[in-house]
Amino acid sequence: LIRFLRVLHSMALGIFFFSKKLRVKAWQFLALQGEGYGVAAGMAALQGNANQEDVLAVAQKRFRYIDWSDIHMEEMKESPVAEQDQRLAEKAKFASMGEVDAFLSHSWRDSTTLKWEQLSQWCNDFEKQHGRSPKLWVDKYCVDQIDPTLDLLCLPVYLAGCQRLLILCGQTWTQRLWCLCEVNTFITLGRPVSDATLVLLTSDSDEHVEVKESLATMDIYAAECRNEKIKTTIHTIVEASNADIGFNEKGRKFFKELLEETENSERSSSSLLTQVKSLRNLSSS
Repeated sequence: LIRFLRVLHSMALGIFFFSKKLRVKAWQFLALQGEGYGVAAGMAALQGNANQEDVLAVAQKRFRYIDWSDIHMEEMKESPVAEQDQRLAEKAKFASMGEVDAFLSHSWRDSTTLKWEQLSQWCNDFEKQHGRSPKLWVDKYCVDQIDPTLDLLCLPVYLAGCQRLLILCGQTWTQRLWCLCEVNTFITLGRPVSDATLVLLTSDSDEHVEVKESLATMDIYAAECRNEKIKTTIHTIVEASNADIGFNEKGRKFFKELLEETENSERSSSSLLTQVKSLRNLSSS
């Protein structure tokens, strides 16, 4: 059976560069067989016109993480600048595929304060549950800022190598093409909604409604990317991996389900806290 699956795996990768519809079927098949890294490497290969096996090998050698305990708020205030931030990349440690707890998806244009508050909350909750600090993939630390070419090429594999996709979504998140590309990769890999965490970065009810609306109406073709060549390449990948149903429709459905799961979880937590408070009041009376 293993040999048979490997033959099909090779056939699927051969199909990858031809028919869009067959390419999608190949990705879906590989995802179902637990070949997520192969699917991700295939997506990366399409992006860089490279060999799928070579991309996977490079990604495995370059895959890194930053420990939450090594991140400081001032380092998260601005997007990376090569000369200044290469020192941050030196703080990252090499990792095996599947070792990293979360891939952080965020927009550098969103509020640093809100982002730090929510990231701190998530990481502190993780530490309470697991007894250790979480290992995170964060672009500023895990991408070579002097020459980011290889790391950008390997992004789909890096995402596949993380246990969870952690989305910190503020007012500008859906406007950033790379952020939506990360979600497209997550969906194409066949990862379940339960493997993603959505945190809304809002300071009041109006912003909360606005950010939720941005998820419901997001449009990958309206999202921004400063490099037109990369923008065209990402659009090509997105169209190839969503030949059956467009990404906008698929993505909005994904966000709807993720929002529902997030709100249900928040209601359950709130209900539990209320019960605990009631028990405490009864015991003290």
